[in-house]
Order: sequence, then C-alpha cells, then structure tokens
Amino acid sequence: MRLFFLLSFTFLFFPQANAQKRIDTLIVKYRPPADTIKYWKTGGKLTFTLQNVYQKDWTRGDQPSFSLGTTVNLYAYYDRGEFKLENKLDAGISLLRQGESTNLLIKNEDFLIYIFKGGRKLVNKWYLDGILDFRTQFLKGFADNKVGDQRIVNSKFLNPGIISPSFGLGYKKDKFALTLAPLSGRFTFVTDDSLSNFPTNGVPAGMNWKSDLGANIVVSDNFSPVKNMKLRYNLSLFYEYETPDHIDVFGELFMNYKLLKYISVNFQFRVIYDDNVRIKNEEDNSSYVPWQINNVIDIGFIYEFGEKIGD
Repeated sequence: MRLFFLLSFTFLFFPQANAQKRIDTLIVKYRPPADTIKYWKTGGKLTFTLQNVYQKDWTRGDQPSFSLGTTVNLYAYYDRGEFKLENKLDAGISLLRQGESTNLLIKNEDFLIYIFKGGRKLVNKWYLDGILDFRTQFLKGFADNKVGDQRIVNSKFLNPGIISPSFGLGYKKDKFALTLAPLSGRFTFVTDDSLSNFPTNGVPAGMNWKSDLGANIVVSDNFSPVKNMKLRYNLSLFYEYETPDHIDVFGELFMNYKLLKYISVNFQFRVIYDDNVRIKNEEDNSSYVPWQINNVIDIGFIYEFGEKIGD
C-alpha cells in the first residue's frame, strides 16, 4: 500500500513540478519588446563667427575692427498623430569693436525668441492650435544721445519683453504650418520702471506693461531648396481690434549653406513693424512707427546635433 501511494505521489507531483519549472523559465526569459515608436525629436545647431581686421599705417583708409558672434537654434518636436507639440528657441549675440583696441565692444545683434505650439488634430491636416511666442534680448542697449560722457541705457534683458498667446485653427503639411488665430493677445512689459519712459520699448510712459487684443496669422516652414542649403522662416501678422488700420509684423528668416562639413555661409534676416514702438522725429517733434530691419551675412563654424527633422 505504501508503495502504491509513493508511486501515485511521484506521478502526480513531478509533471506539475516540471510544468511549473518550464513556466518559471519562460517568465524569466521573456522580455517585453521595447517601444520602437519614438515620439520626441530633439536637436539644433550652433553657429560661431569671428573676424579681426588689423591695420597699421594703412594709407587707403578704413579702420581696424574686431567682431565675434554666436547663434543657437534648438528644437524639440513631439508627434503622436492626433497630438503635436513644437518647441523652438532661437538666440544670438554679436559684438563689434570699431577702431582702436581701447574702444568698447558694442552689440550689433541681440535676440532671444522662444515659440511653443500645441495642436490637437480635428480632420485631415487641420488642428486646433495654441501658440505662445516670447521675445526679448540679453544685453543692455543704449540710446544715441548721452548725458555728459555717460551712455543712456534704454533696454536690457526683459526690458522690453513681449509675450504673444494665440488660439485658433492650424493647418500642417510636412514642415509647412499655417495658423489662423482669431483670439490672440500681445503683452509688452518692462521690469525696470525707468525704462518705460522710452517710446521704443512699446509701453506707455510711467507704466510697466501694455496689452493688446486681436487676431493673428502665423506661417512657418523648414525646407531645403537646393543641396547643402537649409532655410527656415516664421512670419506672424497681428491685427489689433482697437486699431484696425494697423497690422504688426514679426518675421524671421534663417538660411544656412554648408561649404564644408563644419564651415558654412549663414544669412539671418529679421523684420519688425510694431505699432507700439515709435521713434521720435527731432525736426518737428513728431513720432513714427519704423520698419525695424536686421540683416546679417557671415561665414563661420557650424555644428549640428540631434535628430534630423527633414530637409
């Protein structure tokens, strides 16, 4: 009888033990497949330029000069089909010294631009879009006139700063994007009370901020028209409801043509027409809204990093 129970126990236990062992082995060996879909794409490029002109007893005129500059372009894109996010940061500083080495370095380029866009797909290539546009500069700026030998500071970091939120419909195909935003705002501010007295900063004298409500049209694209050339632009047209006869313009164009692996020709063009910013006419004491244009062409070192987003 004991032998019968022993044999029965053996036949019942060992198959279960072996089965359990096989299951444990499978659990240990099994590894879920890694997520092969990558939703984020990040990267950017760094551009650095340097120029030095030395002259001594040069009879043909001109002056020695020294200039250096750097530009950074960063991006982080999130694409999950129905939902998209875009983050773009453009920043640049360029300094120039004209004449003797004892002269001060002055800035001839200074900008910081951050643009965030979030979109939820509605139908086909149309999205419900939200945009946040922020703009300022890094370094101090100076007025043309002086008080004695002292230069007058008229701008600096966050003085002024411009925040522009927009909400509306967006169309996106490849890297081309169009946003029609009937609900948009623009908030111009200064953090230093003394700088509100300069009409070039876009806020009323004695105040720290100014708000405007209107509609906005934003167009942007990123493509390669020819081999070794990359071109990117962003154009924003703001229509203020209180002043329907004015349209404010903010535009940037960045072009890069690669000569060698790390050497390229760089072209930057920015234009601003802002009804809040006025320049005083000294002849008749009137003021006018200027077309602000900044254009830079240089040859320098360029380093690209991160993931490609399409040429």
